[in-house]
Amino acid sequence: MPKPGNSKFALAEIEPWPEPVDGASLLEDMTETLRRHLALPSGAAEAMALWAVHTHAFDLSTHSPRLLFTSPEPGCGKTVAMTLLRHACANAEYFTIVSEAALLRYIDENDAQPHPLLIDEADTFFADKPKLRSVLNATFERGRALISVPTDGGGWEASVFLLRAPVAIAGIGRNWTWAALLDRAIEVKMRKPRPSDQIAVFRPEDEAELAVQSKRAAQWVKENADALRTANPPMPDGIVNRNADKWRPLLAIADVAGGRWPGLAREVCKRFVGHVPTVSSGVALIVDCAAVFDARGCDALFTEDLLNKLNALPRRPWAQELGGFPLGDNALSRLLRPFEIEPARISFGGVQRRGYRRAQFDDAQRTWGTAQSKAA
Repeated sequence: MPKPGNSKFALAEIEPWPEPVDGASLLEDMTETLRRHLALPSGAAEAMALWAVHTHAFDLSTHSPRLLFTSPEPGCGKTVAMTLLRHACANAEYFTIVSEAALLRYIDENDAQPHPLLIDEADTFFADKPKLRSVLNATFERGRALISVPTDGGGWEASVFLLRAPVAIAGIGRNWTWAALLDRAIEVKMRKPRPSDQIAVFRPEDEAELAVQSKRAAQWVKENADALRTANPPMPDGIVNRNADKWRPLLAIADVAGGRWPGLAREVCKRFVGHVPTVSSGVALIVDCAAVFDARGCDALFTEDLLNKLNALPRRPWAQELGGFPLGDNALSRLLRPFEIEPARISFGGVQRRGYRRAQFDDAQRTWGTAQSKAA
């Protein structure tokens, strides 16, 4: 495949600011700019500023957290947030629709200096694209993919793609999201501005301010590359595993920047981790199934009865689990199969149907059931 220099996907590099840059001041300025144009939850502007600087320092860390913007309806500022990031990040590219083939080519052709991917309106096309989701999962940590690609002669050949890129994604609702994305993401829940917010409209003339901040970020990263590359920032209590992986690059930036940012970034980290699901859909389903059995006071249920109860649970995802459609028997079986839970023949009043027994969930719940169910 062609490389940067002769590709329509190749992007120019950000020219660093010509003078030394104070990291704490840079983060303060970015945060203030973001707050001026967006109605954001507490801590979101700080997280976005850290992430924007991270895109300039991406090659200096092992992982790259996804930045995820969701809202219950249109008009909450997701596209504005992506526009702001496009100018603040390390020469990001903005997409409103993308295929896995185009994404692979884009990442591969910019592998000398990965550029951030800003994907908007994901709710319109993500739900039925498992391959695209797999590619985006892989870009969280540097990895390689072996893909069959067409040749000029009409055949196919195996090609290795280096998968690495910072990614921000925006969409309405959460039906299009998936557990692996939420596990790798810092989710910013957007809302419509209130009159008291006094949000300034982002206009083309405002781009210059963010362009300067982007150049300052490039210069600051250049000045502090060694410190960022070797950083091993201490995590707040309880921040472990994947949560630590996705916050480590941002906390490293905060620590090297100094000022109030080391403490502030950790407070922001704890606030956001508290809002991120810590279990997969399968684990949450096990807990909810067991709670349905216990609430009914029975040892067995037909699959249809169990599904009706699951899909009726308030504040749970099952009624919209399949791209906005309720959980069905095939999906239920597929989610439970990795935990060695399979449907069996159940008999009630002389009627035999496929169903599940409460005892099937005991071992799985003891091993995996760490979520709090809302089934009661």
